[in-house]
Amino acid sequence: SSGINAEYGAGPSGTGAKGPSAGKGKKRAAWDVKGRLEDVTNLYNELKEEKSTLDDKMEENQAELDAKTAELEIVKTEASTLRVDLEGTQEALSESTRKCGELGVRCAEAEQERDEKVHSYERIKRERD
Repeated sequence: SSGINAEYGAGPSGTGAKGPSAGKGKKRAAWDVKGRLEDVTNLYNELKEEKSTLDDKMEENQAELDAKTAELEIVKTEASTLRVDLEGTQEALSESTRKCGELGVRCAEAEQERDEKVHSYERIKRERD
């Protein structure tokens, strides 16, 4: 036999003692059944406790997961905002670079015009003197 019967030494039904000692066998069988019932009840209670502990851990893990998910959403939003800010900054930088180039050209033109006027002034001054 296997399972509980093998573990507790009980054989198949109908193999108990006959005659005057039959009552003693029945009492022993009742005690065996009571003992097995207590063992099963204890095991059931242990498993119930273990399940409760696992349920609590699962709730904790779920709460932690929810918190991390919320944190991730915040980080994603911040990253998106920074990306938009960066794009705006890049556009502003491009515009500033373009304007700076234009000012550089205008500055070179003004310098050239100034140099021409200085030469012209010096030439007129020399001619006058």
